[in-house]
Amino acid sequence: MWSVRRSLILLLLLLFALPLVPGSGTPIVSGAGSKEDDASRRGSRSHPAPRSPDDGGFSITLTSPLERYLLGPQRIAIQPIIPDGDSIKRVDFLIDGRLIQTALEPPYVYEIDFGDEIRRHRISVRAVTQGGRRARVLYISRSSDLSNGAAVPLEVVPVLVSDSTGRTVPGLKVSDFILSENGRRQRIVHFDDEPAPTSIAVVVAAPADDATARARLLQGAARFSESLPPQHALTLLDSWDGDLPARDQARDAGHPFSYLRPRFQESLARAEGIEPPRRERPLDTILIEAAEALRTRPG
Repeated sequence: MWSVRRSLILLLLLLFALPLVPGSGTPIVSGAGSKEDDASRRGSRSHPAPRSPDDGGFSITLTSPLERYLLGPQRIAIQPIIPDGDSIKRVDFLIDGRLIQTALEPPYVYEIDFGDEIRRHRISVRAVTQGGRRARVLYISRSSDLSNGAAVPLEVVPVLVSDSTGRTVPGLKVSDFILSENGRRQRIVHFDDEPAPTSIAVVVAAPADDATARARLLQGAARFSESLPPQHALTLLDSWDGDLPARDQARDAGHPFSYLRPRFQESLARAEGIEPPRRERPLDTILIEAAEALRTRPG
């Protein structure tokens, strides 16, 4: 049991040492970027529901999606407020400037799959009533790469603000910060007080003769992946096969880093079925390969 406990502690160290954990501070990005709607810059974990301006008592509220980062199947839905004596004639759903659906009757919902890459999307829903009243609501999601669309390279500045007792100060806004470089004030183009998309390389290392420890480590990696927000990408770099470098294992898996948890779970299942290695590779070598894999990630 001691060796198993030691391996579990090692797993925790590896899991939390490899990623650049954004939750440890407030990322501030300096540089010049393209203009975006205020909706794409807010730092709340769930975006406040956007609502259209009122047109004679008619308005629509976007009830879904409200997440900042969109991937996989999503539901686009609105909630209308309609004045007495009027009714909705048509609702148009547009994504990235393209009309994808027109609804003539409730429910006013559209299902879409954004895939397994986090990109910036512009969602627009417009509606018109039989009486000619009009409403339009707009939502802009974020890309996993903050430099996407930037005019110049961006610099990420993690910041941790503590009070006199050492406790983290919550609720800070961009107006609370001044960013300067060599005495010259720099523009802050993005401010976020919550975790942004992160690439995480998970290393599993267990004694060659301890299958129980290995199984426990893989189970721990599965629980760790399930606890993460969907905007974090994962890959498994396994030390169990002594003849195959970890970076080659990730490449051969066909999905080195994935936001989709089922793919990571599949990698864990394959690792669990591998026979004990003929030789073990040094842990420091595996960690270096993990760092190299992380450096290949965009953004």
